Amino acid sequence: MEDPEYLLDVLENLVRDDQVDRLVREWDCFSLKVEADDLETLGAKSSRIGRVRLQPDQSGGGMRPSDGQQILAETGTQVEPVPDVNPPHEASDDVATVVQSPIDHAAQGRVRPMAETRSAVIQDWFVGPGGSEQVAAEIARLLPRSDIYTTFLDPSNLPALAGHQVRTWPLQRLGPARKRYRALLPLYPIWFEALDLRRFDLVVSSTSAFAKGVRTRRSATHVAYVHTPMRYAWNLDAYLEGSSFGLGSRVAARALRPWLRSWDRRTARRPDVLVANSTAVRDRIGRHWGRDAEVIHPPVNIDDIAPSTVDDGYLLVVARLLAYRRIDLLVEAASRLGRRAIVVGEGPELGRLRRLAAPTVEFRGRVDRAEVVTLLARCHAYVVPGEEDFGIAPVEAMGAGKPVVAFRAGGALDTVVEGATGVFFDRPTSEALADALVAVDQLSFDLRVVRANAERFAVSVFRRRFIELFQRLGVDPSLYEAEST
Repeated sequence: MEDPEYLLDVLENLVRDDQVDRLVREWDCFSLKVEADDLETLGAKSSRIGRVRLQPDQSGGGMRPSDGQQILAETGTQVEPVPDVNPPHEASDDVATVVQSPIDHAAQGRVRPMAETRSAVIQDWFVGPGGSEQVAAEIARLLPRSDIYTTFLDPSNLPALAGHQVRTWPLQRLGPARKRYRALLPLYPIWFEALDLRRFDLVVSSTSAFAKGVRTRRSATHVAYVHTPMRYAWNLDAYLEGSSFGLGSRVAARALRPWLRSWDRRTARRPDVLVANSTAVRDRIGRHWGRDAEVIHPPVNIDDIAPSTVDDGYLLVVARLLAYRRIDLLVEAASRLGRRAIVVGEGPELGRLRRLAAPTVEFRGRVDRAEVVTLLARCHAYVVPGEEDFGIAPVEAMGAGKPVVAFRAGGALDTVVEGATGVFFDRPTSEALADALVAVDQLSFDLRVVRANAERFAVSVFRRRFIELFQRLGVDPSLYEAEST
């Protein structure tokens, strides 16, 4: 295991909040194996975590389910669903209030009066300025009196959540965990299922993994906005292929896959209504969950993006640097063609991408909104090298009047009009992408047509579609009426 001390810190926080016993029950047993050399060093820390016994790791495994194995972590504390024990709090209009509270089991069963807050927004995590975070923030604006529940909250997201009380999980206090949030995969289902949301009439979850698994009372309405069925469960091979994940992470992920698939399919039955962010995601929901979904495309803010005729000649992509996004195809194609390309974003694949890149490829990391808008306005074309669930950034590029070169799959099929607002390539290879980059240079695009296509996905359209959905479901208009005028 690459970082046993880090995992023990996680377990220590869980024990402090009486959650390890629930973890044991969910998995039937719990195993933590470490390198033999670490046993003595970690012994003192493990003694603080109830009865956690460390064993030498002879299999390359780590934390995983294990049939018939002795339970290696016990606390003897029965864990009940997490109650909401925080006192009523009046949030100001210009700041989000963040609550990080340990679980108070003495308060179990105490429910705040229904009239105080009757809607909640649940988001897997707020770890950066990504598409799912933007959607959750817009849903929260649509429900101005809602509370927000999430796991990790990066401070950069606070302005978008102004006026709301944001409740994070206990591990928020582990600063380094925000950079390793995917390593805590088995813990998220436990936390979301334990949330006590009984006082809410309306719950809207924004999820690509776990948030839809919350439990609500039978008379409440739960709408799940689905960015994709859980990628770790249904598309793991593509997620890992070509990635920089180590052998231990790959083995652990594949060991967890059957359990995650079962959990994902089972909890997909909990929401009353499923909303997909694209036609492709709606198809995945039908294929994996056996349910239908309405398509409401994500809100794309192009109000601060003006159509631009400036062309500095570079190719642009703005994305989290994950293997399945296939940023490597753009890096290789641009390097082969000697084309300037700018990559904006952070992620675990940054080091590998740098090693692939020629000097013509620049990596800007995370940049602020103003710089993104400037880069969009001055690029030659925006590139979507892999399959996106929807893809907000390419729509923003079209808002600037820029054509998009996209892999023919996923959300791009909803957003790109071939020949009018961009071009597709059909094979996920750098050679096919290079051919498409040459092809886009030979076409001319009407800036007004490209901009008009982007306006189909404006924030106002998203809000109108969601309000129409609430009206059909009979949701109390007082929860959103202030935002509908």
